Amino acid sequence: MSLEDADPDGALYATYLLPMLAAGNLTLGELRSAASRALLPRFRVGLYDPPERNPWNSVPASVLESAAHHALARRAAAGSFVLVKNEGGFLPFKPAAAGGPRVIALVGPTSNCSACGVNRYSGHPGRTVGILEGLTEAAAEVGARVAFGGEALGAGAIAALAGADAGVVVLTGRSEGESRDRFSVALPDDALAWLEELAAVPALPPLVLLVVSGGAVDSGPALPLFPAVLHLYTGGMEYGAAVGDVLFGAAEPSGALAHTVYRASWANASDFLSMAVRAPPGRGHRYLTPDAAAAHVLFPFGAGLSYTTWAAEVGAVVPPAISRSALESGANVSVGVRLTNTGAARAGTRVCFATLSRVGAPTEEQWPSQWIPRFGFAKAHGVAPGAAVDVPLTLVARDFSRWDAAAGAFTVRPGAFSITLRDGGSVGFSVTEA
Repeated sequence: MSLEDADPDGALYATYLLPMLAAGNLTLGELRSAASRALLPRFRVGLYDPPERNPWNSVPASVLESAAHHALARRAAAGSFVLVKNEGGFLPFKPAAAGGPRVIALVGPTSNCSACGVNRYSGHPGRTVGILEGLTEAAAEVGARVAFGGEALGAGAIAALAGADAGVVVLTGRSEGESRDRFSVALPDDALAWLEELAAVPALPPLVLLVVSGGAVDSGPALPLFPAVLHLYTGGMEYGAAVGDVLFGAAEPSGALAHTVYRASWANASDFLSMAVRAPPGRGHRYLTPDAAAAHVLFPFGAGLSYTTWAAEVGAVVPPAISRSALESGANVSVGVRLTNTGAARAGTRVCFATLSRVGAPTEEQWPSQWIPRFGFAKAHGVAPGAAVDVPLTLVARDFSRWDAAAGAFTVRPGAFSITLRDGGSVGFSVTEA
């Protein structure tokens, strides 16, 4: 399977595979195994069946795009947005009658693009909602209106913002796609130049920044100009409606960053021709040295604010210690988490997760703090102000394992561990040899 846009007919394989076979660099068995891995799942789900034999081909659009499915897409999009700044509780917008903005200017690339929430992997929905449509609908419900200043960044966009009570600015990352990786995580040059012009305007209303991209973008240069900043990703067919829901408080921006957002300077601080993720200054949220993190990380892995505040503490860990043999036999470790909405104003939704690190092990067996990817996270919905909920998290053998080259498998490593929660709180735990 070729994912090269410039190679629609698989010419790369036709060019290189036969010479590799002839030279003995690839065996026919290896090629058959690779083809089986790529094709067998497709046969199993019926992609190569005659259309009339595939029951999924007969599901009508009235089912695929039912009101319930659109509502689900809307909730999912809102839950994926990551709020990285909300100075003074600027968001959500208040209703106009309660002192909120009556005129909200909207400017920026893709702000009037109804299909920008979907991509080549999203299918072909019959209806998609862009930011302009979603924001206009949400504003009308609270007595406000949206003044659209266009998608171009320039003097017209600045004039539209200056004439409003509040503004929403959409900025996008650099061009990207299949076989078109970005060479920088910085905002495009024209956006950076426009931000300098915006900073020189003496009197602007408070502004919200929406960063729309398929991956991490360094929004650092924009942060001083915007009281509130959200990072949005590919939000699906209802993402514009979800933007309206979040900005006006009908939904909570409860996403957490699934990656580290670096400053653009990071590209020159590490050798990207090397795949050694552990070599200083390290890579990712796990292996970065403290100095590199302080210098180059804009927002860390797991970051994400809420319209309220949170605290978490570890309760009971059952069992308090466990043997390696018990884990390898399928036993689990249950971590009780007490998550508290410490705000006084509104209910909230929060992603709760734990990280695990090994303590005091020999250097060759040590590893940094790692996210527990399967059972070590959960989402608590609708927690009332001042209320607390118990969130159960689970650790399994794989979470305490490392690759054993001699055994050719992941094996549990005994020793002392530390379990740390996203919103504070940690507890020690041990895996015994016997």
